[in-house]
Amino acid sequence: MKKILFIIAILIITALPMFAQAGFQMLEVDGLQVTIDEIRFTQGYSDSTTVGSIAVNKTINLTGSLSDVFTAETSLNLEFGVSELEFDTINIQMSGGVGIKGHTYLADVTTHVYTSTSGIKKITGAGATWSAPSDYGYLAKTYIYHPGDDGETLETTFLQAMTSYEAGTPLDMSLLVDTYQVAYYWDGQDSSRHGFVDSWNQENPSYFPTGTEVIGISYLPLYMSVNQDLQSETYVVAVSSSDLTPVVGDFYNEKRTMNMTLVFNDSGTFFIGRTANWDGLEVSLSLPQFVRSALITGTSYSLNLNSYEDGSGWGSTSTLSDFTRQSVGGTDSFILTKSDGSTQTLYGVRVK
Repeated sequence: MKKILFIIAILIITALPMFAQAGFQMLEVDGLQVTIDEIRFTQGYSDSTTVGSIAVNKTINLTGSLSDVFTAETSLNLEFGVSELEFDTINIQMSGGVGIKGHTYLADVTTHVYTSTSGIKKITGAGATWSAPSDYGYLAKTYIYHPGDDGETLETTFLQAMTSYEAGTPLDMSLLVDTYQVAYYWDGQDSSRHGFVDSWNQENPSYFPTGTEVIGISYLPLYMSVNQDLQSETYVVAVSSSDLTPVVGDFYNEKRTMNMTLVFNDSGTFFIGRTANWDGLEVSLSLPQFVRSALITGTSYSLNLNSYEDGSGWGSTSTLSDFTRQSVGGTDSFILTKSDGSTQTLYGVRVK
């Protein structure tokens, strides 16, 4: 086994809850706890070949300090017969469910919902200002996304090209966590089903049964890099520029928008990206899940997006052209060219 320097840097993106609607709300996330079992360096995504791994086996607060979790040196295990670490994906294996610390308010703007160690709690008549109660804490879930996942999941960072490191080369690992619109509250009523509580229920009605309120995680975007720091930008994307006008306060109508996170390294070079909020949209807005590459001309980017289907691999590429990076609050328009050749003008605002 070779020794490597293993340093985790966390960048947290938080936001206020999204568009206030009856029965379903996004949370402002103040804490996420997960158990990371292992970090795997692999070649390929489906039926991937693991070439090296780092055993972690610790519960980690993704929104806190990791100095008490990781030691200065961690062992890198190379697979039998591997003398050079050559990989194009980094997998983070998690188990044991998730702990969520977050809060939101219901549509009347006077009822706050928040997490505690003993369950979901509410404060009525509270007004629009949030003040954390004494029992505000982590709500433990035995699953990560839905009850059928048994608390296990694998999050993958795709690299743009195969990366090679000789055995014994120091690796400085960085992890970026995007918490923007990742947690939600649902009141348990069929009339307010949305997003994952609707789609997973259609797969298996026992996952989110009627009458049981829930706070859960929609998705958990983790981005890991080697020997470079990461920074990110989050955009709300819509078919109409009018949907980029906040509906309540700074909140956007999440049934008419999608989110897109773009990740860059410390030198400003594009690293990877993801989109989110694919379920329950009221408009024809369907961006593929991963932003896999970017070509820059001057200050304008052409972003290539793909979705991945188990058993089928990567789908056809869609492209966002004329995309310009913005400061927070900045807006822009760009062209989506779909895999069938059709085009659509989209609008975006940077929110984080």
